[in-house]
Amino acid sequence: MFVSMLCLSICLYIAYMWISNVLSGVRGVVTIAYTTLDVYLSVLFCIGVLLLLDGLLVFANFGRGGYASKMRKVIHE
Repeated sequence: MFVSMLCLSICLYIAYMWISNVLSGVRGVVTIAYTTLDVYLSVLFCIGVLLLLDGLLVFANFGRGGYASKMRKVIHE
């Protein structure tokens, strides 16, 4: 599943970005985006926010028998 998601979504998107960069009138945008630290920091920030929200949602129901406690029971059995 990970390989299919990587190849069919992320790789195709990156290929589209490079192809559209070459064919469009605005050249060098993708190169600038990949060489600046701001892009990578904003991506890491968004990933961190998503992980934080997912963690809060999963473990909020732990005391009430939510998803996290059910998964721990499955793992420990």
